[in-house]
Amino acid sequence: MNARHRHGVTPRNSLHGVFILYSCFFLEKDLYYFNVFMINEFNKIQQALMKAESVLLVGHPRPDGDCLGALSAMADYLISLNKKYEIILDEELPNDFDFLAHTEKILVGMKNLKMEKYDTVLVLDAGDIKRTGIADFLQDTDHPLIIEIDHHVTNRGAGDINAIKNISSTCEVIYDFFQHVNFKYQKETATALLTGILTDTGLFAFANTSGETVKKAAALVARGADFNLIKKRMFNSQQLPELKFLGKFLSRLQFNEKLNILFLVLTKEDLAEEGAETDILSNFLQQNKEAEITMVLKEGDDGMIKVSWRSKKADVARLAKELGGGGHKKAAAFLVKGKLVKTEDGGWKIE
Repeated sequence: MNARHRHGVTPRNSLHGVFILYSCFFLEKDLYYFNVFMINEFNKIQQALMKAESVLLVGHPRPDGDCLGALSAMADYLISLNKKYEIILDEELPNDFDFLAHTEKILVGMKNLKMEKYDTVLVLDAGDIKRTGIADFLQDTDHPLIIEIDHHVTNRGAGDINAIKNISSTCEVIYDFFQHVNFKYQKETATALLTGILTDTGLFAFANTSGETVKKAAALVARGADFNLIKKRMFNSQQLPELKFLGKFLSRLQFNEKLNILFLVLTKEDLAEEGAETDILSNFLQQNKEAEITMVLKEGDDGMIKVSWRSKKADVARLAKELGGGGHKKAAAFLVKGKLVKTEDGGWKIE
């Protein structure tokens, strides 16, 4: 026996092993409690939707593939339960998503919303209920049951039931829910869920892609999800005006070496041009090698400026949350009131 063992001194390697064992224990413990919490929330959602008679489904403005995929998939689940439902969004959805089931049934505009028609509201991929356009209709204490399903790390869970998990997409959370309730969905539902996962992972290129995410995507393809259709409609569909818009504004990029930020400013006039598509700009900027953070400032007609951040390592969600916004650790945004004004030295300021 080693002398250090005989005298009760633990060798360095053994200490390292003990540290690893303790770390694994507490990590597994945290994961255990988190999984128990999610199972409880999934059970509550299942029970609530089985009792519901009329369900309203809502998502965030400028709906993307994750939002619309989640709405489509949950509509399929409600149909399987023989429930009445309506999908209402505050803004028009892009034509790129008309391949998703039930998008033709989506109603646009909250002005004539009659909340008393519904006993349950499903809030999907919103990050914050205020973003859906229904917050003003929930002031009455007798409001419907609110269920939130989301994946944004800054979502504080303002619903009565909150299934919020910081993973790739809301569609991945819904995939887990469907697995839990043993929902035997068809290829249309699988396509909707895969659309959300592919959108928010950038075809598995973003850091939020985990091994579990890829496994679930493979399982969805095995269920009949049309990967090629999604890829064609979502990632290979830029039209000539959009590409010209991209080329024009890439020449206006500015790099702040001190802060290591690459940024682009888009005024109201810029966004009124033909082919104005800001998502393609944000995704393209993220491919740069130098900057840690990319920032796009977009001036709206409502006197608000949207500031969108993407990062390689920095937690931009924490700062966005402090400024009234939210999002993910490496992709977040917030709104600030003001107007974009160009300075004499070629820079920009907000007035």
